[in-house]
Amino acid sequence: MRVTIALLVALAPAPAYADVSIANTKHNLSTSGPGPVKALDETQICKFCHIPHHGVDKSGSNRPAPVAVYQPYNSPTLASAPPGVPTGATRVCLSCHDGTIAIGQTVRSGMISMVNAGLGGTMLQGGGNVGTDLRRTHPVSFHPGLAPDIRTPPPGDAVKLDSSGAVQCTSCHDPHRDLIDPAIGKFLVKPNRGSALCLSCHAMPAWTANNSSHQASPKFFDTTLGATTPYTTVSDNGCESCHRPHAAVTDTHLLKGVGSQVCLQCHNGRVADKNFVAELGKPYTHGPVAADANVHNAAEGPANPVRPLPETRSTQQRHAECVDCHNPHAAYAQTAIAPNVPGSLFGVWGIDRNGSKIAPARYEYEICFKCHADSANKPSSPQPPETVRHAVPETNLRRQFDLTAPSGHPVEGPGRNPNVPGLVKPLAEMSTIYCSDCHASDSGPGAGGNGPRGPHSSSYRHVLERNLLTADNTAESPDAYALCYKCHQRQVLLSDASNFKLHKTHVVNDRAPCTACHTWHGVSLTQGNEINNAHLIDFDTSIASRARVGLIQYTAAGIGHGTCTLTCHGLEHVNKVY
Repeated sequence: MRVTIALLVALAPAPAYADVSIANTKHNLSTSGPGPVKALDETQICKFCHIPHHGVDKSGSNRPAPVAVYQPYNSPTLASAPPGVPTGATRVCLSCHDGTIAIGQTVRSGMISMVNAGLGGTMLQGGGNVGTDLRRTHPVSFHPGLAPDIRTPPPGDAVKLDSSGAVQCTSCHDPHRDLIDPAIGKFLVKPNRGSALCLSCHAMPAWTANNSSHQASPKFFDTTLGATTPYTTVSDNGCESCHRPHAAVTDTHLLKGVGSQVCLQCHNGRVADKNFVAELGKPYTHGPVAADANVHNAAEGPANPVRPLPETRSTQQRHAECVDCHNPHAAYAQTAIAPNVPGSLFGVWGIDRNGSKIAPARYEYEICFKCHADSANKPSSPQPPETVRHAVPETNLRRQFDLTAPSGHPVEGPGRNPNVPGLVKPLAEMSTIYCSDCHASDSGPGAGGNGPRGPHSSSYRHVLERNLLTADNTAESPDAYALCYKCHQRQVLLSDASNFKLHKTHVVNDRAPCTACHTWHGVSLTQGNEINNAHLIDFDTSIASRARVGLIQYTAAGIGHGTCTLTCHGLEHVNKVY
């Protein structure tokens, strides 16, 4: 335990306020103080923080020595140099608020009042004791580097940097006045409803410009549901719906929980409309969100040598946390501002069709490409027995959806096949589809339910919105291939109106699944060509095998015509014409 520590530091003269007196606040540590922590014999109030004579010492020799060993805040996204040893007004605050000394009987030594823990007194308890580990407290004693979402407080704002331009405790707290925000107190320099205090420095343009959901939500959210302020709506709690400026749970980003657990405190049906906790109880989920290991890092990206994304090593831990796809500061309900990116995904960076980082993502698929394109640790040889096996595996969706690929579903751009009979309206040959048209909750609106949108979880493999059976000898039914029939009319595919009039023979009579002949994403240039792999033809080698001539091959010969060479169900085709 630290035995003695100087409490006082040279500060500018304390301002006088006509409407309030420090004598009525907990910062009156004299014998007349109204709070539970006070001196045993000191009757003068100001001496606990101010040296009345010779207090201004440019050399800093009158400042308390940094006896306590502090662990400063740091973050991979901090735009400035990380904080070091506390300086300035923060040193004065931490003389009491770091919890290493007891405030009790004072011992005068010259112009400095000192506290001796051995003479009795009271240690600060609760939230007032921030400790010496400042990694979970808003950074102090640092000069903020400007970034797109950081600014210096506007002129005239109650939030101010100190004379050196540093953020200190006194940037947010006025130690002389406690009721500027009567709902919160805590000596704030201005009311913090809607996080007005935070927004003095944290600009976050998308927070207000797009009427973001968390900024505008009127949903009831009070202390019984995890709020850290006395306000009762998500909007009024603002930043503190998710963050804690002091005593946060995480080392970085000052979250009140670990990773996605913060999101799920509200998105569990108690505050937000949709219950994602229930969704994550389904058999197939988008990543290990429920068993959150807090592996997401906000600074990860293609240029980060420590946390590259897409991953560059097969040993890197893959993850899918809420904030990988959603920006909680920018997400909003409408889609008018960015029609190719749903409002819930707005403000998230992605990987474009060329493999370069794009911020923010302009298309939904760019967000998916962060993990499902060039990442080095995706499985290259899927082993589960229900997984379709292709002759040339390809796990890079950027290459499969590429506009120069031999064939593929139209995700990166409009469809290229001018003749596709039986598309379910409003789809047409030139339509573009989204990843979430196929990968989505089986209880979401795309499936006719009222669950959440998007690929969070499903009762079907690969987080598919609808059923798609891939096993050989599957009896055809509207349910067996429900995912295909969402876009392709069943009655057309299984009739002579189809470009391939033998669909019914293969799928109904011979009970071959759609995936015996067709792949779902696309065929990349590394897998095939426009002649042998048109129309998403890429045989499942666990069902179809090579013919005696050594080939397993399809050859396109114009609309409605082609040849097949392979062996399937014991029947060999060699240049079989249709």
